[in-house]
Amino acid sequence: MLFRLEHYEEALTTYEQVLQLDPASSYAANCSGNALYKLGRFERAHLAYQQATQLDPQEAIFHYNQGCTLACLDRHEEALAAFEQAIRLDPSDAYAHNNAGNAFYRLHRYERSLAAYERAIQLDPDQTTFHYNRGKILAFLDRFEDALAAFECIVQLDPSNIEGHTNKAHMLRTLQRYTEAFAAYQQAIQLDPCNADIYHQQGLTLTRLNRPMEALAAYARAVRLSPTNAAAYANMGHALYNLECYYEALTAYKQAIQLDPSCAEAHYGKGNILRDIACDREAYVAYARAVQLDPLCAPARFWKDQMRLGLRVPEKGRSPTLPEQDPVQPALPTPFQSLISKAHPLISFFSSFARRTST
Repeated sequence: MLFRLEHYEEALTTYEQVLQLDPASSYAANCSGNALYKLGRFERAHLAYQQATQLDPQEAIFHYNQGCTLACLDRHEEALAAFEQAIRLDPSDAYAHNNAGNAFYRLHRYERSLAAYERAIQLDPDQTTFHYNRGKILAFLDRFEDALAAFECIVQLDPSNIEGHTNKAHMLRTLQRYTEAFAAYQQAIQLDPCNADIYHQQGLTLTRLNRPMEALAAYARAVRLSPTNAAAYANMGHALYNLECYYEALTAYKQAIQLDPSCAEAHYGKGNILRDIACDREAYVAYARAVQLDPLCAPARFWKDQMRLGLRVPEKGRSPTLPEQDPVQPALPTPFQSLISKAHPLISFFSSFARRTST
């Protein structure tokens, strides 16, 4: 009862008293581990679960809990071994297969990770987290069509799942299906109208659709919601530059650089404006900084060389701005939505930790 009421310190004291009276109680050892885990004391939780598995090595849940704690300690080889033992004892445990997939991913064994997620889905096809993890690793493996199908499964199972709609939109944009991507971002915004990243990503999509005013509005909303988002300021600068709002664009680039001095596209955009107003020396410095930060930025390298040689191209030959960047949405967020529980889910953006327990 104390555990269910989230009185973890009191619950831990009770379980430790039980263990003093009955040192052979694997149940009390496991419950102590649960309380310690909830308190963030992972080393002690590991020892408690270890005691539980020694007292009753045939109880799959004890190995599962041990694996969750080892994963929190970044001991992924040991975590994998614990999850695999849980699977041997209970092959029908979809959560153990899912968490084994997470461990395989951490160990860079991506195909094994994918196979584990797919087995979890076979066992429990209605668990959206399993589809999410599968979709993310498929995207990581550049299997974008398959990843899209995984995220579409999520929104079919749960139409209110924001991450499902958002990642579906990411895959559609990656596949250059921009109109569909825009619609998916719109759906995500309806579900979460205060999510700055979704507006930013929608702005990138609108840029691809050649809808610059709408893209600018999306970037502006993103920076209002997240004033420290340097990438959104940089992309807002690109949109303003293309609309020939040069002063406003320069202000946006400067704000991006102030927030993140390593933002190469902001230095490049700043260089474009300085070049257009004939501030060649300052433009050269901006381009040089962009190249230093991103040696693969060919436009910045070209204009750096032009400024260095004093060869200025006429206005009609002005170079285009950088294509939109996706610096805020990696293909595979870490950690995954993982180590989730059957009984005590903790909802958070990327992870929800808890164990099944009968406390």
